[in-house]
Amino acid sequence: MLDRNHQVMTRRFPGLLSHLSELAVDSQRFRLVSGVLLARLDDGTESPLCDTTDPVRQARVEVAGLGSIVGKSVLCLGLGAGYHVRELLAAVGPTGGVWVVLLHPASLSVLLGAVDLTDLLDDRRCRLIWGDLAAIADEIQRVPSSGVSPVIYCHEPSMAAARPALLPLARLVRRLRHDREQVRVAAPLIRENYRRNLCWTWAATGIDRLAGRLHGHPAVVIAAGPSLDGNVSQLPGLKGRALLLCVDTAVRRVIDAGLTPDLVCSIDPNRATTRHFVDVDPSLPLAFLPSVYPEVLARHTGPKLVALPRGDRLADRLQEISAKGSVRAAGTVTHFAIEVARRLGCDPVVFVGLDLALRGSRTHCQGASSPAPAGPRLWVTASGGGEVETTTDLDHYRQAIEQRITDDPGCRFIDATEGGALIANTVVQTLAEACLHWGQLPPLPGLPSRPTAAPPTEPPADWLAAWDQVFTEPWRRQG
Repeated sequence: MLDRNHQVMTRRFPGLLSHLSELAVDSQRFRLVSGVLLARLDDGTESPLCDTTDPVRQARVEVAGLGSIVGKSVLCLGLGAGYHVRELLAAVGPTGGVWVVLLHPASLSVLLGAVDLTDLLDDRRCRLIWGDLAAIADEIQRVPSSGVSPVIYCHEPSMAAARPALLPLARLVRRLRHDREQVRVAAPLIRENYRRNLCWTWAATGIDRLAGRLHGHPAVVIAAGPSLDGNVSQLPGLKGRALLLCVDTAVRRVIDAGLTPDLVCSIDPNRATTRHFVDVDPSLPLAFLPSVYPEVLARHTGPKLVALPRGDRLADRLQEISAKGSVRAAGTVTHFAIEVARRLGCDPVVFVGLDLALRGSRTHCQGASSPAPAGPRLWVTASGGGEVETTTDLDHYRQAIEQRITDDPGCRFIDATEGGALIANTVVQTLAEACLHWGQLPPLPGLPSRPTAAPPTEPPADWLAAWDQVFTEPWRRQG
């Protein structure tokens, strides 16, 4: 190790220096060739951890793509050869900071022995994070945000070469980045929907009012994958024995099979979501997020159940004053249906039609009015063994649902889809096997059946004040 690097490491990162001494074998995976750091992947090939032609220019271009980050905190996934970290430090300025997660600490040993890194290591704005998943997660929580989520920068070459124990972190960050991008793109529409739905959000029954009502009873979450065509005929026989939650995309297919679901779940902010409700009984109980397209609520005449998405500034403020009940949102209506089922106390939760994969060229059951999810194709492990083709969007949904299941170890999740992608930490069964003993359960308690009364033309004063605190344009001036 270069003396000047060693001196700074001893002063600023003595724990990391000690940790690196234990990684001599791992460091053999990395080598430096003409200023380019190479990593040997599991398949035996070598992958560069920086641009091989002009790494400084490439790092500058990538950081510029983040927009203005002056004074902000940046969570940087991967050190690489350090080029992008230097550019991030230049971009955040004297009041910002860069927290670098070492996805493969052994590579740092190689760099410290050949490259002068003292400008990075001695910069108080630059912090290094290392360790197992728990230690890294704990350190990430300490990243200052001043009420604003830190900017996330993913160094893709480093993520591709992450040590196996940290691969779940890399996948999680990719999913979070995907979700944030979806929110960013949809933000203007979601804000408008929030405004138009504010009165219905106030009037609807909050999910927490029904918390635990169905404790110990099973729930069947009915998604709109192509496999639903194969076992939808079994669902009417489950009426009254389990809570039947149907995502809006599948509701017409379910009704055509002779089943009236106990609850329809809808969250999509786009006008196209109204197509799912054509020729559907508008009095069916509806669970929604405030982001849903307003016409869905305007046409609906039955009981309405609302939950507020946790982490949204307005929703968090409304939760403080209303206690409606907040849930985690992940961009997929199936995730929302799981949240509703668990808040009602249901256990187990059984999935039907949750393929998250292609069947032939199809991504949805018959009658579903949804375009195929976008994104490149890839192959993932199938629930019955082997592999199945899917899309990157569907795979993001799978990862979000897997994370939801992982965070709820006390509940039993059963995948009775009978096909599709393998969902980690679920019990794979046929639908008949999953509900074999349900006939012995007591009758399922009912949910509210009285239609939600039409709300006033504007919400209460404290709700209006909450809106005005979050948005600069007062609610009353917007129509």
